[in-house]
Amino acid sequence: MIKLEKGKVTGLQRAIRELNQIDKGIVKQLRADMKSALAPNAKALASSVPTQPPLRGFNHTGRTKWTGAKGSVSVTPSRIRKGKDEHPIVTLKLTGKSSGVGFDIAEKAGMRDLRYSKNRARGKQFVDALSRRAPFKFDGGRFAYGFFLQDRQPIQKEALKVFDKFAKKFNKKVSR
Repeated sequence: MIKLEKGKVTGLQRAIRELNQIDKGIVKQLRADMKSALAPNAKALASSVPTQPPLRGFNHTGRTKWTGAKGSVSVTPSRIRKGKDEHPIVTLKLTGKSSGVGFDIAEKAGMRDLRYSKNRARGKQFVDALSRRAPFKFDGGRFAYGFFLQDRQPIQKEALKVFDKFAKKFNKKVSR
C-alpha cells in the first residue's frame, strides 16, 4: 500500500516491485506523468538563469563557454541508496545548454574546498569573483539553486499530486 503522509511517500519501492509483476507499463506511466507535470517547472528554473556570462572569461566559443541552463526531470522511483532513510524519487536537473559547461562550473565552483586546485590563489580569486556576481550564495549553487528554493513548495505539491494519482491507481489495481 502506497501512503502519502506529511509530504512523504512511503511504500513506493515495494509497490513498484509488485507492480512490475502485474503490469510493467504502470511504472513507465508514472515516469511519463511526473516528467510531463514537472517539465514546465524545470524549464522555468532554467530560464531564470542569466543568459549573459557572469565573468568575461566565460564569453568565448570553447568548451567552458557560458550557454545558460537547460532543465530536465529525472524520475527514479526504484533506486535505493544504502544507508539512507530517504531516497530522492524525482530530481530536477539543471545543466549547461548544448556543449558549454560554463554554467556547471560557475554553479558549483568552490563549494568544496580548493585543496585539489592546481593553483589555489587563482582558484580563490575565481570563486570570489563569481560570488560577487552571483544572485545567490547557497551551498547548492549560485545561480539556479536559489530560484529552486523559491519555487520548491509548488514543485513539491505538483509532484505529490502525481504520486497521489499513482497511489490511487495502484491501490485500485491491487485491491481487485
